[in-house]
Amino acid sequence: MAEQDTQSNDGKGKRGAVHRSPAYPSIDLKSAIERARQFYGAEKRAAANVKVAAEHWGYSYASSGGKQAIAALLAFGLMEDEGSGDQRKVKLTDLALRIILDERQDSKERDEAIKRAALLPKIHQEILTKWPTLPSDANLRHYLVLDRKFNENVVSDFIREIRNTVSFAKLQESDSMSPTDERKQETPADTKTKVEIGDLIQWESNGVLQLATPTRVRQIQEHDGESWIFIEGNQTGIPMNEVSVIEKWVPASHSKAPPILPLVEMPTIGLDKQEREWLRGPLSKETNYRLIIAGDIGPKEIGKLIKLLEAQKSVLSDEDDDLA
Repeated sequence: MAEQDTQSNDGKGKRGAVHRSPAYPSIDLKSAIERARQFYGAEKRAAANVKVAAEHWGYSYASSGGKQAIAALLAFGLMEDEGSGDQRKVKLTDLALRIILDERQDSKERDEAIKRAALLPKIHQEILTKWPTLPSDANLRHYLVLDRKFNENVVSDFIREIRNTVSFAKLQESDSMSPTDERKQETPADTKTKVEIGDLIQWESNGVLQLATPTRVRQIQEHDGESWIFIEGNQTGIPMNEVSVIEKWVPASHSKAPPILPLVEMPTIGLDKQEREWLRGPLSKETNYRLIIAGDIGPKEIGKLIKLLEAQKSVLSDEDDDLA
């Protein structure tokens, strides 16, 4: 996000207070999507250091161009970052992949994803809530400079960016689009398909996928005013607003609801407040498993877990050889 800093001069050689404009994307959405395509061409779905990402676009990360490009992609929801300083990395989001990998000539899903990205920057939400149809440049400039305290030197850049983005995303051509409603789209789950029993879903929390593979919904319940879903192999509820439908359940011709089989009760153990049951299920007729975690779990942690299980497998194999 661009934040233009300018300092006034009092005529005596001293520099005055910094005038910082509200954060806004330094490039329009069309340009940001092109940057996402370039990044995908080099890195695919992998994360890359911010310095490497800037180089893919012909920038040095030390330059303002590289930092502002990354900030713009983050603002549009096309990238997510992790770490800080020299260890900071970025990767493309699911939203970005749904846009750049959808090559269908006419795709309602891609169009909706583009609209969603256009409305994610907070300053865009604010302007389009106030004016569903953008006003004249003079009217918009007056509001931005006097009410939102934009620096006069950058306000034209922002007006050009938001006009290009609105035009590219065709926000004003959709009867169903309302900036007031779109304010909720900062949470991607708000725009997802309704979850129903039998659907194959994925659970994402804090930007990290929580299920090793998509899993089917076996029950939906209301608790304390919130909707929770229950999936096969797990008895702990999952917040509805953190779930994405990967594949809708298609009923058979007789239109019967899918059967629901309660989980076999397993011995419970006490959990600390920071612990939660992530997975459980059968391994054989006599053996079940239950995985308890504390904190977030993602691809890196799953990779380490796999290595630990491979090591344990090797130990057990050696024990079997000794007994033979």
